[in-house]
Amino acid sequence: LIQETDSKLVLGAVTERLRENEDTGYIGKRNVELTKAVVASLRRRKAPVGFKWVKGHSGHTRNEGADRLAGAGAIKGTPDVVDVTIQAELQLSGAKLQAMTQRRAYIAIMARKAKKVSPRPRTVFNLDMVKAGLENQCGAQVTDKAIWKSLTKGSLFTKEIRRFLWMGIHNAYMIGGYWLRDNMSIEMQARATCSICGETESMSHIL
Repeated sequence: LIQETDSKLVLGAVTERLRENEDTGYIGKRNVELTKAVVASLRRRKAPVGFKWVKGHSGHTRNEGADRLAGAGAIKGTPDVVDVTIQAELQLSGAKLQAMTQRRAYIAIMARKAKKVSPRPRTVFNLDMVKAGLENQCGAQVTDKAIWKSLTKGSLFTKEIRRFLWMGIHNAYMIGGYWLRDNMSIEMQARATCSICGETESMSHIL
């Protein structure tokens, strides 16, 4: 069996960088569950498996077909359920002590803490509004992950626009309800309403 891919990142993750990744418990790596599942699947095979890198977007039939499938999957409203279950005997318990550094330990601790943080209700609401707007205006169904990815470096948006959208989704601007909190003085609470129409300010109202 020969596996073809145009991703050198994926190719390295299951070949030359595999031992290092497993020794360090995949700390700080992306798509960890998928990578582990792929590696476990390969180890279950009795026959040898080879890998071949192919240049992307160069007319390679199988590669172009894979791109089309990936594109179709990216715009699905409901993502496909991918089984990443790994047999107990192929499970890895974590990083080796001799491979740990202070930086890796810090990254691991922060990642674990992040998993315990519940999504902010207002952020969830704003994400739903963004998705509804995109579907209504463009006919596109996108996921939360796709929205956040569009706000990362390398997207079509400038740094200023990415920051504005990120703060808007997180309801981080000091407008409207922000000024109505109990610890605000009466003078501060007056900032919550529009000076022209008296409506409670919101980003939609301002825009």
